[in-house]
Amino acid sequence: MDKQPPFMLQCWKMLEGGRLDVRKRCKMWILCIVLVLVLILVIGCGQGDKKEEADKLSETKEVTQEEAPENKKDFKIICEENAEKFPASAGKVLFDNAQYKFKGMNYYFKGEVVGGITLETTVGDGKAWLVRNEAGYVMPVYKDRFEAETGDIVEVWGTLSGLKYASSDFGVDNVVGATGAIHAMQVSVNGEMQY
Repeated sequence: MDKQPPFMLQCWKMLEGGRLDVRKRCKMWILCIVLVLVLILVIGCGQGDKKEEADKLSETKEVTQEEAPENKKDFKIICEENAEKFPASAGKVLFDNAQYKFKGMNYYFKGEVVGGITLETTVGDGKAWLVRNEAGYVMPVYKDRFEAETGDIVEVWGTLSGLKYASSDFGVDNVVGATGAIHAMQVSVNGEMQY
């Protein structure tokens, strides 16, 4: 089987060789010109879209990278800001009630471990430290994988459970009758971070 040259080359040879009459030659030239223009149009439009998309994508990446540090606060900073806004002290509520919803709020709590307790909870095994801060507020800290002993000073960054616990169940003095609890996510024990 003989290999035939491409269609455009065949057309060109027919035109050059004079095998077509003038009318057919004119139609053939017009057909060739239209095909070339369509080919240029398709290639040109296709590359323009890709270039515009690439430009938009690079602009988006630049904006995102520039804005990210300003918009995203560090977890610890958010916890500490919330602790300043809602301090754990006498007369303060850190559990869900009609006025406030604390469940899931990032929160910071620092104090001395004064004991341990197992509480009913919806997350984890319920083992918790009882931690008393400088204001005398005792809060259960669900410790998960972290280790500390009675008398250790702990700093806890985590999320409030939203649950309410009666302080009388703890067997330690507390400045409030009921308290919330915190799930530890990051912990420092006596100044050393635990991971």
